[in-house]
Order: sequence, then C-alpha cells, then structure tokens
Amino acid sequence: PAILIDNATASNRAVNLPEFLNASDRIEDIQLPVIRIYRLIEEAQNLEDKGDNAGALAALRKAEQLTPDDARIHNDLATFLYNQGDNDGAIAEVREALKISPWMAQAHFNLGAFLLHADRTADALPELEKTQELNPSFPAGEEALAMAYWMERRDGEALRHYRKALELNPNSVTALVGATRILASAQDAALRDGVEAVKLAAHADELTGGKDA
Repeated sequence: PAILIDNATASNRAVNLPEFLNASDRIEDIQLPVIRIYRLIEEAQNLEDKGDNAGALAALRKAEQLTPDDARIHNDLATFLYNQGDNDGAIAEVREALKISPWMAQAHFNLGAFLLHADRTADALPELEKTQELNPSFPAGEEALAMAYWMERRDGEALRHYRKALELNPNSVTALVGATRILASAQDAALRDGVEAVKLAAHADELTGGKDA
C-alpha cells in the first residue's frame, strides 16, 4: 500500500513498500528517489552557505536530472541562479516550474520578481496578480505588486496594495516607505495625505532605529 514517509514523500509521489520483508535483517537501507532529491537539495544549500556556488549548482542540476518533472526543483534552481546574478537563467527555470505546476504561487511570485528585476514591469504584473489570487495572505506578494504598479505610474493601485501589505504585516518597512512615498508626493492630489505620510514614515524610522536615511 502507498504510505506517507515524513520528510520524504513528495506531493506528487506515492511510496510503496512490501508489507512483509523476510530478509529485513539483511537490509541496511531502502533508498527512495525522493530522499535522494532532498539530500541533494540539502547538499546544495550547505555548499552555497560555504561559498561553493559551483558545487551547489552541480547538486541542483543533478536533482533536476533525477526528477525533471518536479516543479520545486526548477523553482529552487531558479532562486539559486537569480541570487548568483543569472536573471535570464532564473526566468527560464521558473517558467519550467510553472509548466509543471501552474498553480504554484511561489513560482509566480519569483517570476514576477525576476521580470521586475529585468525592468519588464508589464510582464511582471500578471504573474504578481496571479500570486495574490493563489495566496491572498502573502505580504511580500502585495509589496511586489505595489512596486510594479508604482513603476507603471499607477499610484492609486500601488497604494491600495501597499495598504493590503500593511494589513498583513504592519511592521513592513518596505510597505511603510512605499505607501509614504505615494501619500507624500503623488501627482493626484486625492491620493496625498501628509498627516498619514508622516505617521507611516515615523513608524518606519522607529523600526529601523533611526539608521535608515
């Protein structure tokens, strides 16, 4: 029968083991493919922490070869490539993740963030909107969406999403500063509110200990 193995069974994998093992005393280990994948991911994280980026990339590529249909591997690889400055490679990998799992909110968020980094704001917006549709309680997604709208000079929508981000996380300095910027200097006078801008800016200043100009 298929059974759940804690920290080993992937969401799209079934694990079947014999109910009786007559030779169990001679079996030292049962290797499951998904366990090998997790070990490679852990190895990659440890190597990256040690500064061995080439080794970390090799481990992730090996994991990708073992399970090319695992969206999480492609998403993890995309994040690694982005952190190493390979934004184009990151975009390609996260698109592979979304081909496999179109409902993966984190992958939509990552793609939106990578596209923003490439100044492709119009392309990033649908990905970030999809992120919030799939995960409405994701403050970082609201912040990224607000930033994208602000970059498109759509201050009203940007402020709306900054407010949502602050509802989810009132102590987000990024959201506080983003909302303050619009409240203090929006071209649309209906959006400006100096009193609220000062209040939010003061809270951000308090959170950063007065050390952020």
